[in-house]
Amino acid sequence: MPTTSINWDQVSTHVQDKMIPRVRNNVFNANVAWYRMKDRVEKYSGGRKIVYPLAFEPEGGGGTYWQGADRIDTRHRNPITAAEYYAINAVVPITVLQEEEDMVRGPEMVMPLVASKMKLANRTAVSLLGGSDGLFSAGTNPKALAGLELALPDSPSTLHTYGGIQCSSSVNPWWRPQVDTTAYTTGTAGNFVQNANWAPFDKAWANIGLNSDGLAPTLVLLNWGAFNDVSAACTKLDSSFRPQQDTNLRKAGFINITYKNATIVVDPNVPRNSSTKKEKAYFLHEPSFNLVVHEARDFSFMPWRQAFDQFLKVAYILWRGQLCFSERRCNLKMTDIDTTATSP
Repeated sequence: MPTTSINWDQVSTHVQDKMIPRVRNNVFNANVAWYRMKDRVEKYSGGRKIVYPLAFEPEGGGGTYWQGADRIDTRHRNPITAAEYYAINAVVPITVLQEEEDMVRGPEMVMPLVASKMKLANRTAVSLLGGSDGLFSAGTNPKALAGLELALPDSPSTLHTYGGIQCSSSVNPWWRPQVDTTAYTTGTAGNFVQNANWAPFDKAWANIGLNSDGLAPTLVLLNWGAFNDVSAACTKLDSSFRPQQDTNLRKAGFINITYKNATIVVDPNVPRNSSTKKEKAYFLHEPSFNLVVHEARDFSFMPWRQAFDQFLKVAYILWRGQLCFSERRCNLKMTDIDTTATSP
C-alpha cells in the first residue's frame, strides 16, 4: 500500500483518543505533588488573569460579642480577597519527517512510528511540568510555570510580589510563607533528622501552626540526601516511632514515609547543588494550592499538518494554566541542608 493512502486525520483521531490521555496520566503519575493534585485540578474558561480567592481572612476580626445598645464594628478590614495569576502556555511538538514516513508502508506501520514519537513527547511533557521550569520553577523564565521556588522564596521577609499581592515582614505579612534558614547537616553527627530526633521537623510543624491558625503540612518534598537521613532516623528510632507509608503512593511507585499525618516523599527535582550537596526541603499544606488549567488546553491535541517550508508533518500537545496559592503562610521551606554524609 503506498504511503499516499495514509489518512492523517485518522491518525490524529487515534492519537487524541488513545495516546493523549496516557500522556496526561503519565505527567501526573511521574511527580508526587502532581499525582496528589490530579483529582482536584481546577478548570477555568478564560480571561486575562486567573483570579484565585484567598482561603482565609487576612486581617481577621469582624465578629464580636454584644449587649444592649452596643455599636457593631462594620469596618471593611481588608480589601484583598483574592490573588491574581497569569496563565502560562506550554507546548510539546511531535514531528514525523517525510523520510520516516517514506520508510513505512500504510497506516498499520505509521501507527508504531507515531507511538514511538508519543513516548518521546510523554518524557518531554513530564520534564517540562515537573522540573526546574515546572513545579520547582523560581520564575527566572517569565514564560514558565510559577513554581514552588517562586511561591516559597528563600527570603520571604524581603519585599516582593506574588499573586499580585506585595508582602514583606511589614507589608501584608499574612501573605508570606515560612522559611527555615538554619544550616542543617545530615548524618550520625549532624543536626538534621537522624541525629536530632526529628527536631527540625517538629520545629517546622510548630512554625507553620503558630503562623497559620493551627494548620500543618500534609506533604514534605525532599531530595535523596535529605530523604536518606529521614530513612535512617526511622530505622534508628523504630522502638518509639514506627514509620508508616501512604498505601496509594506506594502502589503508584513512590517511596514515602508518613510523619504526623504528613507524607514525606523523595523527588529528585527538589533543588540540589551537585557540587556542595546542599539541598532544600518543602513542607506543604496541599489544600492551600492547586493547579488551575484552561478547560480547552488541558493537554489538548492540535492535529497533524504539513510544515510550510520543511518536509515533515507536525502535531502539538497544548497546555495552559498556572500553579495558584490561596494561602502561603501554611507552607515552609528549608533552604540549607548539607547532605554530604547521606548523598551518593
